[in-house]
Amino acid sequence: MQNQILSLIVIVVVQTSVVAQCFLDRHSTNWYDGWLSCEERENPNPERGASHWILYNFGKAASLGELQIWNTNDPQNLSSGIRQASLDYSMDGFSWKTWGDFTVPEAEGLAIYEGVDGPDLAGIQAQYILINADENHGGDCFGFGEIRFHLTDEQVAEETTNNMQEAYCLAAQVHPNPFESSPTLSVQSNCESRATYRIHDAMGKLIVAEDVPAEISNWQNQIPTKSWVPGIYFLNIYYGRQKQVLKLVKM
Repeated sequence: MQNQILSLIVIVVVQTSVVAQCFLDRHSTNWYDGWLSCEERENPNPERGASHWILYNFGKAASLGELQIWNTNDPQNLSSGIRQASLDYSMDGFSWKTWGDFTVPEAEGLAIYEGVDGPDLAGIQAQYILINADENHGGDCFGFGEIRFHLTDEQVAEETTNNMQEAYCLAAQVHPNPFESSPTLSVQSNCESRATYRIHDAMGKLIVAEDVPAEISNWQNQIPTKSWVPGIYFLNIYYGRQKQVLKLVKM
């Protein structure tokens, strides 16, 4: 199965009383419930090279705390669950920092399996989390059922996002959108140096990477989309730490 880039619903931890059935967080024993990688792919972090990985995009900066992890729980494939993994984090998806390694015990293969406590990220600020599966429990593939991220301070994450948007020097739009043939990217800019834009498909594959010239305040460029399959794409424009994201839809 190809590696996937996922947007994750982050769980904000609050103190509350919960009345529910036993084994509240139990996971199924279905082989297809979770993430699975059986073939190495080029890693979003160039220093990693080809590997087994999964990339989480939270949509905005977040202050991250404890992780809860459910390993691969199919009784016939427990050995493909991750044993050791490394974690990288980033604000823009291109400049990466390494948090460190963590280990995950083999799952139980039971319907009442409730996962294990993962590492505590201690409030690191990130929009992107890259999990690299370095070792498994002896199987042919690498996978896990779920990794749940908990926030430590939502307010801190919101302030970080706002700070990144200050003094924004460009604005972009794509029209028409949705589109059937090649749309036009229009950029209004008063940036002192050139910006760059990249377009990825929904699986994270890079489709287009070009520069936006600094000397042109109102710049337009037709995006060649003849070879694109219908679906959702994401256009990211970068200038320093500033970023604008547009969702594109090809009909």
